[in-house]
Amino acid sequence: MKRTFTTSLIIAAVSTLAISPMAVAAPPAGSPYATDPQNSHVFDETSQAIGKVNMITCYISSMRPDLMVNGGDYVALVNQSRCDPNSQSSTANSGSTSGGSGAPNYQAATVNSLRASNLDPMRAEVWIDQNHQGVPDTIFANLSASAPPGSANPDGTINPYGVFRMDYCDTAAGSCQSQGFLQGDPTGITYASTDQHGNNGNPSSTQLYLTKGANDSGAGAVKLADTGAPTVTYQFGYDVNFFRRSDGVNDLCFDRRLSTSQMSVWSYGLYDGQGNRVLLNSGFPITFSSGGTIYQGYAGYWGVSMPPAGLAALTTGSLVQRQNFDGSPGTPYTAVRAGGRLTSYTRQTAALSAFAKVSFTTQFFQGLTNATAAAIMPGTAGNQMGNYQLDAYWDAVAQTFQIDGYMVCSNSGCAMHSLNPVVALSSQDLTPYVGGLNGWSQSYGGPVAIPGATMAAIIGGSPAGIVYYRTQDLVYPGSANAPPSLYCVNNCPTLTAINGFLANPQTSSSPYDAGTLNQFINGANSVAYAFGGDGSLGAMDGAAVVPLNAQLGGQFQWGVQSGRMLPSLNALNCPSGGGYCESNADNAAVYYVWETGPNAWDQFVGLQSSPGVYLTFDAPLSMNFSVPNDPATYGQSAGSTLVLQYQGFGQLNGVPGQCVDPVSNAPVSCDAPNARWVPAFSIPYDAVAGVVTDSASNVYYVKWLDAEVRFSQVAGASCSGLALGGLGNLPALNGMHNPSSPADPTYIGSEPVFATPPTPKIIDGVCTSATCP
Repeated sequence: MKRTFTTSLIIAAVSTLAISPMAVAAPPAGSPYATDPQNSHVFDETSQAIGKVNMITCYISSMRPDLMVNGGDYVALVNQSRCDPNSQSSTANSGSTSGGSGAPNYQAATVNSLRASNLDPMRAEVWIDQNHQGVPDTIFANLSASAPPGSANPDGTINPYGVFRMDYCDTAAGSCQSQGFLQGDPTGITYASTDQHGNNGNPSSTQLYLTKGANDSGAGAVKLADTGAPTVTYQFGYDVNFFRRSDGVNDLCFDRRLSTSQMSVWSYGLYDGQGNRVLLNSGFPITFSSGGTIYQGYAGYWGVSMPPAGLAALTTGSLVQRQNFDGSPGTPYTAVRAGGRLTSYTRQTAALSAFAKVSFTTQFFQGLTNATAAAIMPGTAGNQMGNYQLDAYWDAVAQTFQIDGYMVCSNSGCAMHSLNPVVALSSQDLTPYVGGLNGWSQSYGGPVAIPGATMAAIIGGSPAGIVYYRTQDLVYPGSANAPPSLYCVNNCPTLTAINGFLANPQTSSSPYDAGTLNQFINGANSVAYAFGGDGSLGAMDGAAVVPLNAQLGGQFQWGVQSGRMLPSLNALNCPSGGGYCESNADNAAVYYVWETGPNAWDQFVGLQSSPGVYLTFDAPLSMNFSVPNDPATYGQSAGSTLVLQYQGFGQLNGVPGQCVDPVSNAPVSCDAPNARWVPAFSIPYDAVAGVVTDSASNVYYVKWLDAEVRFSQVAGASCSGLALGGLGNLPALNGMHNPSSPADPTYIGSEPVFATPPTPKIIDGVCTSATCP
């Protein structure tokens, strides 16, 4: 009988904290809503520094070597979007995300899990092929485990970590570019790694140890060295209630108790009235072979994702193969690729009252009064406000729009600077916008527009009316919603303008036709396009696409995006006559936007089952969440109604965000140094408050699946009895092994070669094969 080893490790107090879900009355107790597991981890400056430990353990547990003992060589797909903490949160300067950001990003691994007998350790051999900037490399990893987490120590105490050691080497050109080990035993956890090309391209190293004492107490230390930056060390200690951390300058104390902590959720499940998971046909894994290399990818609603080298080799006519999980041959599909993609924006309606407290960004191109401008940004005149993105929300009590922040941009990106107190807009500020006000809302999933009638009522002192928002859909060539022609009158990319911009960006200010650069068009300039069956957008002088090998910078680093376009030029006629007005698109049921660039999210990649017949997937669902009216928990959003986007199980997006200081965990303005963006609140796991509804008022239940917990800082006296871990206990960097070397005792051999592309048996920790134990 095989003994199972769980390889998902727990770093108590630093990275993982068990949270008990609250009891609910419905749906049924045996439903997935009630039984699906919830995982959480503590985020702290120390856990941020050792995030690679969590990523490694997530990778290994997702491969399930404990399940596949003595099952031979197999392929496992690991969802990097879930395991890599950098894909969940980032600094506030990272910019916005694309529509497909929630899609899985699978990395293939070849695994062989062995155990000679019940008295021998389990040994897992792992090979992961990668490609960094065109240079292939392979990660070799050797894991040996002889006791699972929670097993009894010889003295009768419980070992929270198990007994194991994993050594790895990321090898390229015959040498380890990075290597390290992670070890657990009854005394605690140790980890050490070196990287020849660290965060800034400089050699770097990480050392960590953690010990655990009685009654949920312990201590440890972390050291990070980078030849291009000062060495950073952290010492910490904790007991059941408090956590102490010192970097040699700041000695801080935090309350570990859940009742005082902050929680941010990164993944939610959605369930129907019976508690069953709401599953969408959102995509499936694929393989693509080119130049003797097999690339693992994923095809979904927003297109195809795969490693950069594979995506670069994928062209129109390339064959990809669906990965079936029943052992049958995968279905082949033909790829169609275009250098850009077209998105439709369909108008939806919400009441102004429901729009209260919903944040949106906007620009006041026609200016604000000088007094208001100076209150927002001292020394700024009203006619300068059109140069800035402002963060605003409708205040139903004050019956006006409030400005609570403005965007600050630099070479490293843009971040929102918070205002306290907020600045109310007067009717004089709003009068130039009696015809309407446009913006973009994360909580509503895209563009929002307050039409002229609503703005007139607000300015007149009797606020009422509606607000428009837009749902987005990818337009497939030849589909029923594909417009044969489109007309653009603002920010219209053309081949001539794009080539001129790429050839000399210093003198050519933009990739747009020079006659369409005015934000408020009132002339006869326009560009006509034809949307082709190959996914291209042909303008009067050629295809309006940026070459895939181009390098874009500045405001176009995320790609080139057109203005709002309509299938009829007459629909863009200005009401006063004499030209075209792009703002007319706000009155259309559907308008279109073209985007192009060298990035994967700027391009269209579709799969055809036969010529002209595209494989389609379910579009994201819009869900309404009535935020409980509890300002202490939900802040500014309390009492509002948010429109969330459900892209598939685990992917419910649209909760507004805030920024926190990674050192103190306190809320800060997003333009503060090292500010970190996190969701501003969490949807509760509760059968009454934690529900959403669709457009037909059907009720769905929400359950958080993956979350982080941040401790609240308290007075240092609370930690006076906590001892810090000593730096002298850090593991040495010279104790590493190389599993890729035949001369090393951890050598795992050459990577197995399969006669035909194998069907993955494990996908993100779940067995998909009938041959799994």
